[in-house]
Amino acid sequence: MNRQIKFVGTAVGIFVCYFYYGILQESITKGKYYLEDGVREPFTYTLSLVAVQCVVNYIYSLIILGAFTPLKASDGKVSNQLYGICSLTYLLAMVTSNMSLRWVSYPTQVIGKSCKPIPVMMLGVLIGGRSYALRKYMFVLLIVVGVALFMYNPSKAATSTTNAIGLGELMLLMSLSMDGLTGAVQERMRGEANAKPNSAHMMKMINLFSIAYTFIGKNFG
Repeated sequence: MNRQIKFVGTAVGIFVCYFYYGILQESITKGKYYLEDGVREPFTYTLSLVAVQCVVNYIYSLIILGAFTPLKASDGKVSNQLYGICSLTYLLAMVTSNMSLRWVSYPTQVIGKSCKPIPVMMLGVLIGGRSYALRKYMFVLLIVVGVALFMYNPSKAATSTTNAIGLGELMLLMSLSMDGLTGAVQERMRGEANAKPNSAHMMKMINLFSIAYTFIGKNFG
């Protein structure tokens, strides 16, 4: 019973946090900002926004490590090289996902990102060396069909003469590709460690590298 309560509590917590996160993200990226002369300016500080997220994630991982899941000798060890690669793909996925909101609506972004299992599975097989049961491929196929049906607009399709993809959609595609690479690298991490790495420590290291990347990007980019 305790496990069931924990599962429900965790699921509700994830839903509430992501729901509120989405509201805040859309408010920031879609907000109205004006220069001193009254000219409206779009939100262009995507890298700074992601940097703040990484700092908060890093602090949270320290709290989890100190209070709930401290490092143990039996935890798997992962090389800094893999952490560096994983952090880069993780960071690029967040940056491109946030940048896409300049051209697409937040619901479109959420629906697009719901296809994340597709690149994760594909690159997990090709790069991470994973193998999946047939039913998982069927689940992903159902996701693709569901998203396609939800996004399809018959009236728009009938009047459209081109199938051009906008910048927002390209950003989403790049974000999904980076998500897939992140998942593949994480599979390599688990394979290299020969034991399950401490998840809070992984979160700490990935966000630490990401903070370094954003600092370099802001100051030398």
